[in-house]
Amino acid sequence: MLYVPDPVPLKTYEWVPAALARLSSPLLTQIHFSIELVKGGDLGVLDWGAVDAHLARLVRGAGGLVTTLHVGNADHAGLRCSAVDAVMYRLPRLRGAEGRVGVVYTHGPKVEECWFP
Repeated sequence: MLYVPDPVPLKTYEWVPAALARLSSPLLTQIHFSIELVKGGDLGVLDWGAVDAHLARLVRGAGGLVTTLHVGNADHAGLRCSAVDAVMYRLPRLRGAEGRVGVVYTHGPKVEECWFP
């Protein structure tokens, strides 16, 4: 689980793309991220360009890879479409790859999912 508070010291989450860079298996079938936004946290603290590049590489290498991003927002109701758009906008290479991408948005007891394609 990745907790994203506000404000976040820069370079705090460099381990995320670094860990993805070390993954390489044609047998990989699923990657799951769980991001909890707390105290107004922002998705922008991650290096989404590097995350996107590594996930797209993994999809190309593994074929039918399923990537799930679970975004929890305990502080604000927010709109599901805003969270989905915020995540998917940051992953253009992954969207263009052959894998499946899901964004699961949680606020309180409410859970909504969007899958592409």
